[in-house]
Amino acid sequence: SDYKSIASRKSSDETIFKNEGTLLDNLQFVTVSSETAKRKVLKVFQKHGVTHLPDGRQVNDIVKMVK
Repeated sequence: SDYKSIASRKSSDETIFKNEGTLLDNLQFVTVSSETAKRKVLKVFQKHGVTHLPDGRQVNDIVKMVK
């Protein structure tokens, strides 16, 4: 299935990684379906003091809205 159908599901999935690694080191982008969801995601990053990814990109630049 394509990313839009995955992103449109109303359930959440848990991913378990077998090898050690950090999510922020491997994060390419976060997709959301609305401005409200984007604000919520950005608020979570802000709550944890994350403004930039380890590669220097700003969190604001990697949260993308798809319709």
